[in-house]
Amino acid sequence: TLRRTWAVGPRSRPPPRDHLVWSICTMLYANVCCLGLLALVYSVKSRDRKVLGDYSAAQSYGSTARQLNITALVLSMALGALIIFITILVVNGAITAMKSFTNEQEHQPFYGPT
Repeated sequence: TLRRTWAVGPRSRPPPRDHLVWSICTMLYANVCCLGLLALVYSVKSRDRKVLGDYSAAQSYGSTARQLNITALVLSMALGALIIFITILVVNGAITAMKSFTNEQEHQPFYGPT
């Protein structure tokens, strides 16, 4: 069997993470201000550097991809909460206006056709 060893220096350590799957999900579901696309670009760069054996650059690109993914996630959650809050305010205002309109209609007599 073929077994990969990531030997760097005297100690063996795992390769740096590229966060590719997370970046793809961020790009598809939480692409606020194109941060998901940028995260995907940095993840692919990290993977390329890892394949070439440049682990310090792969670590740097992977870290940038991780930061972009976190930022996109936080911004999309904040935007979602803001949309829910605005929707609640609009629905509450519409209900209050309907109650006020109904209350005014009950106090005014209706003079229909005679």
